[in-house]
Amino acid sequence: MHFIRTLLIFIGLVLLQTKLVGQLPDFSLLNTAASSSTTRLPVGSYDINWSVSYTSNPSPTDAYVCGNCIPTFWTSSPWINANWITYNFGNGCDHSPQGTVDFYFSRSVDLPDFYECDRNIENDFCLNVDFLVDNDVWIITVNGVNNYSSPVTTDPNYYQGFVTPRTAALCQGWQAGSNEITFQVKSAIPKAGFLARFYYTPPPVIYDRVTLTEQICRGGSIYDYTQPGIYIDTLVDANGCYTIRTLNLSFFADAPTIQNISICTGQQYEGYSATGTYVDMFTSIDGCDSVRTLNLVVVNILNTLERVTICDGGQYLGYSRSGTYVDNFTSAGGCDSVRTLILNVFPSFSITQSETICSGKSKYGYSKTGVYIDTLSSVNSCDSIRILNLNISSPISRTERLTLCDGQQIYGYSSTGIYRDTLVSDVGCDSVRVLNLTVVSTKVANEIFTICAGQQFYGYKQTGVFQDTLQSIEGCDSIRILTLNVTPVIIKNETRKICLGQQLYGYTTSGTYRDTLVTNRGCDSIRVLSLSVESEIRENISLSLCSEDFPYDRFSSPGIYSDTLASFFGCDSIIVFNIGRLELTNTTKDTSACNNLSLKIVSLDASNVIWSNGVVGKSNLITQNGMYTAVYKDKNGCEANQTFNVKISDEQAYIPNIFSPNDDGSNDYFKPVISSQALTNYEFIIYDRWGSLVYKDNTNNTLGWDGTHTNAKALPGVYAYYLRAIKAGCPDIVKKGSVTLIR
Repeated sequence: MHFIRTLLIFIGLVLLQTKLVGQLPDFSLLNTAASSSTTRLPVGSYDINWSVSYTSNPSPTDAYVCGNCIPTFWTSSPWINANWITYNFGNGCDHSPQGTVDFYFSRSVDLPDFYECDRNIENDFCLNVDFLVDNDVWIITVNGVNNYSSPVTTDPNYYQGFVTPRTAALCQGWQAGSNEITFQVKSAIPKAGFLARFYYTPPPVIYDRVTLTEQICRGGSIYDYTQPGIYIDTLVDANGCYTIRTLNLSFFADAPTIQNISICTGQQYEGYSATGTYVDMFTSIDGCDSVRTLNLVVVNILNTLERVTICDGGQYLGYSRSGTYVDNFTSAGGCDSVRTLILNVFPSFSITQSETICSGKSKYGYSKTGVYIDTLSSVNSCDSIRILNLNISSPISRTERLTLCDGQQIYGYSSTGIYRDTLVSDVGCDSVRVLNLTVVSTKVANEIFTICAGQQFYGYKQTGVFQDTLQSIEGCDSIRILTLNVTPVIIKNETRKICLGQQLYGYTTSGTYRDTLVTNRGCDSIRVLSLSVESEIRENISLSLCSEDFPYDRFSSPGIYSDTLASFFGCDSIIVFNIGRLELTNTTKDTSACNNLSLKIVSLDASNVIWSNGVVGKSNLITQNGMYTAVYKDKNGCEANQTFNVKISDEQAYIPNIFSPNDDGSNDYFKPVISSQALTNYEFIIYDRWGSLVYKDNTNNTLGWDGTHTNAKALPGVYAYYLRAIKAGCPDIVKKGSVTLIR
C-alpha cells in the first residue's frame, strides 16, 4: 500500500506539470508585412496586423507596405517574409510637409500562461527582434515596459538606421494573453520607414528536482528498486522536460518474530492454553508481513532447570561458585515453581599466538615485529589473555634475463622489454620479479630463381611462390620465400627439303627427326625436322621468333634470306627464309586510387605472371606508391612486361579550432583545408550555440567564413560546424566539431 501511495503522488506531480503548458505562436508571422512564414505582402498594400501613428496624429491606422522607398540609401529586406512599412501620407513614405516626426509602430501577440517545461511567460520569456529604420528606433516597449533604449549619442532623427540591422532582446513586461509591442521611431525628412524580423531562441534546458524518502517491506520494490540505498534518476515527460528524482530508500524495521511465554494451568495467551509452539502470520503497522513464533509453556507446579555459566569473580542469583542450587518461590505468573540451578563458573585463561605477516600488513592492529599482550573477552564473555609473537616478512625481489623467439611468450609477455610483476610468495607476501626479455624477430629471406623444366630447386619443380620455415643460428624460426620460375621446353617444328646427297643437321634422307638442343638460357628446346630429299628443291621457310631467341641458327635479326645451293648431281635448290620477330609487349601505365588498388595486366592470354614485388598471378593488390612491373609469357610464348606507376592518395581534411576575423590579414577566414580539390560534392555548414545557421558553403570556391552573420559581426564564442566532402571512388570525408571565434 505504501508503494502505491508514493507512485500516485509522483504521477500527479507529472500531470500537474504538463497540463498547463501552452503552444507558442509562429513568431515569424510578427514580421513587418509578413503574409506567411515564407511570403510577404506586396508593395502598395496594407498590413492590418501593424498599426502606425505619429506625433500630431495619435490615432493609429494600418501600416502601409512601402518596400524599399529609397533604394539608393535603404538596405533592401534580407528576410523573405518581411518588408518596409510606413505611415501613408497620401504620397507613400514622404513626410516632408510634416517635418521631423516621432512615429509609433505597434502590433499585438497572444501568449499562453506557461510554455516549454512549465516556464512562466511573465518571468522566463524572451523574444528577439532584428530591425532597420529611417532614422532611429528610440524606445521599444512591451505592454508599456521599456525593453530597449537607443545607444545613439548623436541626433537620432538623422541616424542612418537604414543601413545595418540592429538586434534587441525583449524580455520584460510579458503577460499571459494579449501583449502590445511598440517601437518609437524618430525620423527626419524626407522619408520614414520601418522593417523588423522576430525570432525566438529557446532558453537552456531546465532540470526540476524532487527528493523522495521511502520505505518498503523486505521483498518489496519501488521504481524497480528492491534494496536500501540512494538512487538518482533523470525522467523526461511528454514535453521533453527533465526531472531529477533522488530516492532515499530503506526497509521497514523488522517486527519481533519469537516469543517465549509461560502461563499457569487454566490461563491462556493469545487464545492458546496448552503447551506448544504456535506460528501466526500478522500484518505490521507498516503493512509488512510478520511471522510470530510463540513458544508457550503451561505450568502446573513449575519445575525449572537452569544451566548457567558465569566468569570467575561474577555471581548469578547470589551464587558465585560452581554447584547445584534448589529454590522454592512463586513465579511472576503466580504459579508455584521449583528452580534448580546448575551453575558453572569459568576461570580466566590465556592463549599464545605466533604469526608471520607481510611488510605493509597488520595483525590485530600491529604492523611491527614484537610481542604484544592484549586482554580480550572470550566466547563466554569472560576475560582472556592473548600473547602475540609477531614477525614481519620483508619483500622478495629477483631479476630474470631471458631470450625468446618471435611468437613465443613467457609469463604472458611476447615483446622485448623490461617487465616488473608483483607476485605472492609461499608465505603469502608480495615478491617482485623483474623480467629483462629479448625477443628475436623472425628473419625473412626472399629469393627469385629461374630453372628449366625438369629441374628442381630446393625440391620445387613448378613455377610459384614457396614459403619454408627454417631454424636460425639463434634457434628461432626464419622464413625463406622462394619465387620460382620454370622455363618450359620450347618445341619448334621445321619442314625442310634438300637435294639428294646433301644433308641438313646431319640428316641426308627423308624423314622426321627430333633433336634436343640447349637455348641461350641453358634449357632444353626440341627441334622437330620434317626432311624431304629431292633432286631439285625450291622451298620457302617462314619462322616467327621471340626477341630472346635471336640469334637463331645463322640468323642474327629478322629479315628475308635467300640461298642458292647445288648438289653434286646438279640439283640446285633455292631456299628463302622469311624470319620474323614476334611483337614484344612492353607498356607503362599511370594509375591512381584513394586507398588500396588491385592491378591487373592488360593481356588476357598472359601466363607465368611474376610481379616485381614477388606476387604471382594476373592480379596484384597494391597499398603503397611506386613502380610495379609484371613479367609474363604472351600467347606466343614470348616474354613481355607491363609497368604500372601507382599513386595512392589518402584524402584528408584539416580544420582549425580557432580564428580571429579582425581584418589584420592573418587568420581572418575559417575554412577546411582538403588535400584534394577534385571533389564531386561539398557541403560546409556553421551553427551558433542556439542551433541557428550562420554560414553555408556548397562550392568550396570561397575564402571561407569571415565571422559575420546577417551583415553584422558575429559575437565571440564557440560555433559548431559540419563538413561533408566527396571525391569519386573515395570514402566520404565527414567531420563535425567546434571552432572558437575571437576578436
